[in-house]
Amino acid sequence: MKSVIKVENLVTKFGSKVVHNGVNLEVKEGEIYAILGESGSGKSVLLREIVMLQKPTSGEIYIFGKNIKDLTPKELIELKKKWGVLFQFGALFTSLSVESNIAIMLKEYTKLSKKSISAIVDAKLEMVGLSSDVKYLYPYELSGGMVKRVALARTLSLDPKLLFLDEPTSGLDPVSARAFDELIISLRDILGLTIVMITHDLDTIHNIVDELSVLADKRVVASGTLDDVLKSKHPFVEKFFKNEYFYRVKGK
Repeated sequence: MKSVIKVENLVTKFGSKVVHNGVNLEVKEGEIYAILGESGSGKSVLLREIVMLQKPTSGEIYIFGKNIKDLTPKELIELKKKWGVLFQFGALFTSLSVESNIAIMLKEYTKLSKKSISAIVDAKLEMVGLSSDVKYLYPYELSGGMVKRVALARTLSLDPKLLFLDEPTSGLDPVSARAFDELIISLRDILGLTIVMITHDLDTIHNIVDELSVLADKRVVASGTLDDVLKSKHPFVEKFFKNEYFYRVKGK
């Protein structure tokens, strides 16, 4: 499989504080890839660096085979159109309707007519399992699960090939969380997406993740399939995975 994201020898410092000290990982095309780690390990910082919201101190980040440091401003804009980001709490604009929230990227980056944009909004809502009637509602009128789905519809508005999800099932009840997992798999398979997520949801990790990297001690301490990661003797891996709940999930 082709490499979609490759991080090499990434170092991140804030003054004298070192967050990453030689982080390496690779995400292949079509994967659902998870990043997890202990508190303060720099998971969200790494995600922000990959989507170019902040710059690392040193190291290389390749996306679709291109080193992001080598791209012109115009090339960076075109690259950003190829991915969508779902933030942890949806980050919907509270003063805008669902329709306007989903349409905002289409209005910003395309010259489509209002009729075409409205049709795309309806299609994206259907894609995430919501009725077109939802477009007339405002974020405060939505349940937590609906907020996540609307936010996901917005990330899909420009037909990206790469999705970044920050704790996608956080705040959802178990039934809604599992339904969201199933939606993620369905979208990956139907649209040919590559998906990178930060998650601590053991069910998500067990049920839908293909490969993962574990951040601790300022670096990746375990990576690969879940079975590969479980071979690690690192204290965080032992603490996070090797407990009664996880083995109940695994059916062991």
